[in-house]
Amino acid sequence: MMSAKPASRPRGRPTADAAQARDEDNLADVDMDSALAFVARIDEYTVRTVLAEDNRQYEGRLIGDIAREEGRHPLDVMLDIAVRDELLTSFAPDVGHDDEKTLKLRAKVWTDDRTLIGASDAGAHIDMIDTFAFSTSVLQNGVRQYGVISLEEAVYQMTDRPARYFGLVDRGLLKVGYHADIVVFDPDTVGRGKTYMRYDVPGDNYRTYADATGIEQVFVNGVQILEKGEHSGALPGKVLRSGVDTYTVALDALREGRTADLVDA
Repeated sequence: MMSAKPASRPRGRPTADAAQARDEDNLADVDMDSALAFVARIDEYTVRTVLAEDNRQYEGRLIGDIAREEGRHPLDVMLDIAVRDELLTSFAPDVGHDDEKTLKLRAKVWTDDRTLIGASDAGAHIDMIDTFAFSTSVLQNGVRQYGVISLEEAVYQMTDRPARYFGLVDRGLLKVGYHADIVVFDPDTVGRGKTYMRYDVPGDNYRTYADATGIEQVFVNGVQILEKGEHSGALPGKVLRSGVDTYTVALDALREGRTADLVDA
């Protein structure tokens, strides 16, 4: 994220003071017009999860706030926290996920018939990205907190629409004869919990994880697998096979005539 600067390097090994001055100069020389400039705003990162006991005091706080409180450079604060955690700290940049202005814009996209609600990269970044909790985030922030989308519309957008788009046979609706895949939740409490590292990946590795709140029961193919956060041990699911559990859909199968005006005057 640092802008390229003309080479002007002195000969010989730089002194510690010169190296520090050059580093601070480079840190200040960030192109804030870049679409990815938020990555370089170290002070706006939140300390999401930590391991070292000495770092517990920083969990959930902004790097910038910690730096101002301790009279230190934000990057020094971040690096010290990471070193104490043996580089296993989870930091999150501010990408405007939860503010009202962003949610209002996002709601326009959610209800546009050219889009589907979702945030998956098929597990390519399980150790660093936590967008897997988009469904509970939509219900918590989009529906309950800001009211930018109705409960009924949100449920429809995350169940029937994707099922029809992917051509899932007899799924996506509560309907006689359909597979009973059901999530029972409390609209007043449903949401996403705190992000943390879960060590259940082969090779004793971890993935980012967040428990859901307000989910009372979950049924898969009519069999209850979850009640109040406890898994029953039942495994009634199956791998869906193309052409057996799916049907071919037309490219414009979901066109409903709803096109969001994505550019406000």
